[in-house]
Amino acid sequence: MQRILFLVGSLRAQSINRRLCLVVERMLPKDDEATRYDLSEIPLYHGDHDRDESPTSVRGLRDAMSSADGVVWTMPEHSSGCLAS
Repeated sequence: MQRILFLVGSLRAQSINRRLCLVVERMLPKDDEATRYDLSEIPLYHGDHDRDESPTSVRGLRDAMSSADGVVWTMPEHSSGCLAS
């Protein structure tokens, strides 16, 4: 069994990226465990958050990524250019 973490870079409920993750999730073998992590509470990057006193949401994301066997991360493209992150 593999634990796969899905991260959707778009926060819109009906985003194409979210729908893509749902399709990929359905394609996983039956024994695999899919987990979706809500990125809406993750703050903008701040170097001070690299320490132990990180916000709870950042620590939760770190824990989710550490316990996953694989990560699928979708990110929207803006105007045929660089990714938003």
